[in-house]
Amino acid sequence: MTSMKFVPYEMKTSVISVYSYADKALRGTVTNPYFKDPIAFDNAIQLIMIIDELQDAINFPLESTRTRSFTPMDDGTSLLASRKVFSGADILARPLASFKLNIMFRQNSSWQGGLVWIENHAESQFRSLLELIMLLDNALTEAMTKPLPVQA
Repeated sequence: MTSMKFVPYEMKTSVISVYSYADKALRGTVTNPYFKDPIAFDNAIQLIMIIDELQDAINFPLESTRTRSFTPMDDGTSLLASRKVFSGADILARPLASFKLNIMFRQNSSWQGGLVWIENHAESQFRSLLELIMLLDNALTEAMTKPLPVQA
């Protein structure tokens, strides 16, 4: 029998803040209670790897299949270990868009879950990592065409 470790609900949800989407290149931060500070990413691959490493670290959700690779996977490189951390003073601009990401399953070598676009009060489910990326692209493309509301 496999023992399951309790994972607090707060750690199951990450907040992705995108500060730039020029030429469809994601740049921003990931915030999760597992981390002390937000973690910066400079592209979509880094974002995916950071979130995947986080899921492995908290052991939720469990992978249903082992990830394939051309070379041995345990090469000692970890984005979490060598991450670029942002402090509150580093983040001067308002994000272009922010999202709450909740991954419920890691089945068929992909992710399934929900995404909430915070500023637009919109929510959608995704059935694969590709669908998640398409949702992010759709929201960010729209966010770039609309002027940011002025804060009072």
